Amino acid sequence: MHLVPGLAWEFSDAPPVPLDPRLLPLLRAVAQTGSLAAAVADRGLSYRAAWGLLRAYHRKLGSPLVVLERGRGASLALLGERLVGADGSARRRLARTFQRLSLELDAPADVKRAPVPRLTIAASHDFAFAALREAMRADNGLKLDLSYEEFTHAAVAATVASGGADVGFGLRAAAAKYALAFVPQIRERYWLAVRSVALQSVPITRLMQTLQGPMFTRIVKRLPGYHPIAAGTVANIGALRSRHRSSS
Repeated sequence: MHLVPGLAWEFSDAPPVPLDPRLLPLLRAVAQTGSLAAAVADRGLSYRAAWGLLRAYHRKLGSPLVVLERGRGASLALLGERLVGADGSARRRLARTFQRLSLELDAPADVKRAPVPRLTIAASHDFAFAALREAMRADNGLKLDLSYEEFTHAAVAATVASGGADVGFGLRAAAAKYALAFVPQIRERYWLAVRSVALQSVPITRLMQTLQGPMFTRIVKRLPGYHPIAAGTVANIGALRSRHRSSS
């Protein structure tokens, strides 16, 4: 069992008052589904409880969190968007720290186990690596710590899906996740930059073996727009530059 610390918000009263833990998941579900009824079903709340929660925080904060329009479903009001955006930003900033503070509960503390290699990756958001991290956590062969850039492909898609923008640039997999239309503009290769002296290290070797193996292929085949072509192979940066200059 893997225990990971989480993020909780509270009002700076005396004493501090925690934000109802049901609120932010409900707001995220509204943004994703565009319907309060669908969001309620997604979060396992009754419609009455959800409406009471939104009304209570409307009174407390002095502004609505959700806008309901007859025949058009539900969307986040400005304050609701700010809350969801701030929560998402904080979670992305703290994800790496939370992973480092995580606790393994599978075995008693007095049982010594061989250390599991850990690899930290700073990356633009990628659905394949997110799925790979979960798969490798279960496999226990390598721990991946992912640190993403601030505004991710999923965040762009969520913004479009919630009505915050008409269009946005992002991955096909992100568009599919939010049931959005997708117009292809370009194909790109996803590369990981690694210091040459680290190529023979245990974490990098494990990662390359995994990228070349069947588990990663299965993950990629489930993601619209992804292809595992030459995954896990090494390319010299000089060769890539030469190839780019010759093709431009």
